[in-house]
Order: sequence, then structure tokens, then C-alpha cells
Amino acid sequence: MGVFDRGGTGWAWLLVACGCGSTEPPPGPPPTRLQQQEIATSVDGLSGLTTDGDGVHWSIAERDRALVTIPPEGRPRRVPLRGVPDGLDTESIAWVEGARFAVGTESMDEDRTSDVVLVVELGADEARVVGQLEVPYAMLGIEAEENRGVEGIAFVPGVSTNEWPGTLIVAMENVVERGGRRYAPLGVYADGRWRRALVALSTDTGKIAALDARAVDGGIEVRAIERHYGVMRVLGFTLGPSAETITPTLVVDLAGRVRGDANLEGLTRVGDELWLIADNHHGRRTGPNLLVRVVP
Repeated sequence: MGVFDRGGTGWAWLLVACGCGSTEPPPGPPPTRLQQQEIATSVDGLSGLTTDGDGVHWSIAERDRALVTIPPEGRPRRVPLRGVPDGLDTESIAWVEGARFAVGTESMDEDRTSDVVLVVELGADEARVVGQLEVPYAMLGIEAEENRGVEGIAFVPGVSTNEWPGTLIVAMENVVERGGRRYAPLGVYADGRWRRALVALSTDTGKIAALDARAVDGGIEVRAIERHYGVMRVLGFTLGPSAETITPTLVVDLAGRVRGDANLEGLTRVGDELWLIADNHHGRRTGPNLLVRVVP
């Protein structure tokens, strides 16, 4: 559904006036406006989206060792990524400061006790891993699962006493069940310590696929993609200063409104607009890289 610019060089708006969408669960609020654009790049499997201090979007390939820069004007560009350990998929990306990014990973190892956030620094013509941070499973209260890891990541600048100049938030693809409800475990890292939060999922099958966060009075305002086959939702919630269980609001429901029921795996915000990116590689190339711009 929707208006799609097949040339990949411009945008077209879709004004949404109906409540059509997925049948299970009942559809949530539709977007006011939705815009879709092909991203012309040789890199497949984009997973994660962030915006740097200059307003440039960045994505990362899941298995092709590369970042992709998506400027407001001009063509996307592939930036080689060096130093990712063997056996890791790069699943998520968040701009930290200057030329540094945080990159979430996952692996096929079911015996692991943690996942890794890589610190990536951008150089003149390539990006390189310069450090890492362990995300301990004991803190998250989960066990390792094959091909599930740090699916979403966000960073909020601020005063900190450790090497991370602010608060890092990671969302795991694993699910915690409690009292008949499904929750996504989040790890929140600040001042050298981890704590856990549990975010209630709004469907019977969805999992968290991406995060975006910004500081607000009283905490950190978060947007998250909840997705599965037929599930394409953006959730909203506020993280407070202590560990907690959170029931989010449903910001917008995109099921049935994005071309090809795209697998949305990246999220960033510019003002009140949501920008999302689709992973086009599920064992094979399934279509173009797709950038989606939404006004809730």
C-alpha cells in the first residue's frame, strides 16, 4: 500500500485517513503522513538507523561490514567497517558524539553469557572498532538465544563519570514472560553501571527491533519499533531513574501501510518525525533498501 517513489531520488507523501492494518491485534493509530524512498546502495540488510549532530542519517549492514551514510541531500555512501570480531552480526547503531557510534551485535552462540556493544570511530575513508562494552545476560535476567541479541540501541548525551558521556540503552530481541504478559528487556548503562527495565509488548508475537531516545524533564523519552510478521508498531514510553516495569503507549501502527510489509529494523527522530529503515535481506535479497518517513 502507499505511494512509492520507484526512482529512488525523491519523495512522495501518503495521506492516511483510514484505520486499515493488521487484523491481530486490532489496528492502532495510523500515521498522519507517510513517505517512502528507495535507498540506492550496493549494501544489503540495513539494520539500525541514527542521526548525527549534523543531521546526517547513518545505518549499518547486518553482515556486510559497512556503515551507510544517508545525507539530507545527495546520494548514500558506503563506508567500510573494520575490526568487527568474527561471528558477530551488527544489528543496531546509535550516534554517541563527534565521530563515534555505538553498535549492537548478536551471534549464533547459545552458550554466551553476554552480548557486545562495539565502539566505532569514523575516519577519513573508513570506520573502525576502537572498543567494546559487555551487556551481561545475568543483569537482563535472560539466557542466550541463537541469532537474538542487541536489536535496538540508543544514546542520550549527558554528564557521566565514566567513559560513556551519557546514558546507553539497549533493547534485546529476547522476550520475558511474567504474569501472562510479554516484556522486552532493556539494559540501561550510566555511570559505569547497568540496570534493567522491562517494557510490555503490545502484541502476542512482536519483539523490539529498534530504539530512539532523547532527554526530557523527568527522564528519557523513548520510541521503539515492535515488529514481527504482520506487526509494525512504534511504541512510546519514558525511562525513569530506577529499574522499572513499563507499559508503553502505541504511537503509530504501520501494518499494511509500508511497501511489501517491510522488515523495519532502524528508527531515529528528527523533531517530531519518525524515520525508519527496512532490512531487505532475509537469507536472500528481498527488495530494495527502504527509508520511511512518518508523521504520527
